[in-house]
Formats: sequence, C-alpha cells, structure tokens
Amino acid sequence: MAYQSSISKKASIMIRNKKITTSIFIALLLFFSCVKEEIYDTAHPDKGQITLVTDWSKKGEGIAAPESYTAQIGDYAVVLKGDHSALPHLFTPETYRMLVYNPAEKISVKDETATVETTTNGYMESLPGWFFSHAGEVTVEKDRDYTFTATMQQQVRELNLWIEPTGGTVNKVGSVTAELSGGAQQLNLRDGTLRVEKNISLTFAKQPDGKYKATARLLGFVSAMPKLTVKIAFAGGSPSEITQDYDLGNQLKTFNVEKNKPFSLGAQLMEMPTAAGFIITLTDWKTVKEGNGIAD
Repeated sequence: MAYQSSISKKASIMIRNKKITTSIFIALLLFFSCVKEEIYDTAHPDKGQITLVTDWSKKGEGIAAPESYTAQIGDYAVVLKGDHSALPHLFTPETYRMLVYNPAEKISVKDETATVETTTNGYMESLPGWFFSHAGEVTVEKDRDYTFTATMQQQVRELNLWIEPTGGTVNKVGSVTAELSGGAQQLNLRDGTLRVEKNISLTFAKQPDGKYKATARLLGFVSAMPKLTVKIAFAGGSPSEITQDYDLGNQLKTFNVEKNKPFSLGAQLMEMPTAAGFIITLTDWKTVKEGNGIAD
C-alpha cells in the first residue's frame, strides 16, 4: 500500500508540473502573439531624408541657370547639379538653417556673406558673375522623406549707362570714363543687408548707333545718394576734357529691388550756346528703355 501511495503521489506531481508547464507555455505564446513588430515608413527610421528642388524662374531673361550650386543645411554642405537632387545625407530630427547659392566669378561667400572682389587699384569689380541665393529654415522629423524647394533670388543687378552725342558733338568724342560711388561690396545672404560702400570704375564703349555705353553689375547700393563722376575727352584734345558730377539718389532709389531686371539710365551730350560761344555739356540722367538708350 505504501509503495502504491508513493507512486500515486509522484504521478500526481508530474501531472501538476505538466499542467504548470503547459500553462506557462500558453501564457508565453499569448504574450508574444500580442507583441507586434513596429512598422516604419522609410529605410531610415531614426532620421529624415531631404530632396532639394531649385527654382530658377526668377532669374533675368537670357541668363542661364548655374551649372552647380552649394546647399548648406545646418553644418552639412554639399555641391549639387541639376534642379532636383536627393541629398546624400540623413538628418537627425531638428530645425535647420538652410542656405543655397551658386559659385560666381569675382564673388566669394563666407559666413553667410557674399563679397565682391576688389581690383588692384582699389575699386570694386564692376562685372562680377551672376549670383543667386536662397535662405530659409527646414524642419526634419525621423522616418520621413522631404522635398524642399529653394526659390533662387538673383542678387546681382545689371546697370547700363548710355550717353548719346548730339548736334556738333557727334564724332567728336575720344573717350568716356566714369566713377560711381555707393555700391555695396557685401550682401548678408540671410537677411539681405547690404554693407561696405565701395566705388566702381567704368569705361564707356562706342556702340554701332554712335551712342556710348557702360555696363556694371552690382549687389545694390549702400548709399542713398550714389554719385557719378563722368569724364569726357575729345578727339584731338579740342575742346578740352570735361568732368561732370551727378547725384543719382533719385534715379537709383529702386535699384535694390527686382534685381532680375536690367536698369538703364541715359544722358545726352550737347552743345549749349553761351555769350562766349558754345560749350559742351552732359544733360541730367534719366531712366531709359533698355536696349536703345532713349529716355522714357
């Protein structure tokens, strides 16, 4: 009897242990069946991906879009080509400052400031390359793909100065040079502030129609009252060279806006009668229609 009782107890314990093991197994099975694998939307669940689109529609007529440009997002910078580029970099979730600009001849960029080079004689370069930029902010979240558009703003404006000889002055001009003050050498690409006032030197070239033209490209004007000094020498030294100064504040007051449109001023060279005979003088400068030097 004692032996049978011992066997019965062991069997009971084994059955109970089997039931406990089975219960634990079922509980674990139920637990793991309730744990769902997290699903991500991208291959970079902890970071964001950026595709940059550059919009060049605000560039001036006849100006080609640059072949390459630099994109700076936070501390990351890359040189890109084309108007649609997936950046080869993943970004941690954050709000970043973004700056996009192109390389341009005679213009350098450092610390979000564009600077026009200076010539060996101390003037600012009068014909830097075409320069565009975009500044803004982008916010990146993890596990997201973004497409951001940078609308590129033309930051260099063309200025054309025309002189039209009239009457007895036709065919008498030997050379025309000028100095223009108040130009901006630096542009803050973040807030658009123009800084560092600098002069440029200009040389007029005779056109097929007999007019004289000088062209400059500027970031804008710092001075509210730019000054133009024009020197005209005549063939054979007669009459004597004339020098005339002009305040162009009123004529150039809107120069710093709509930089994608050329800006033109014109004046006429004419003979004026005096008690002693005739003198040659240059008229005041007026806005002219681009391409023909005719006053509006």
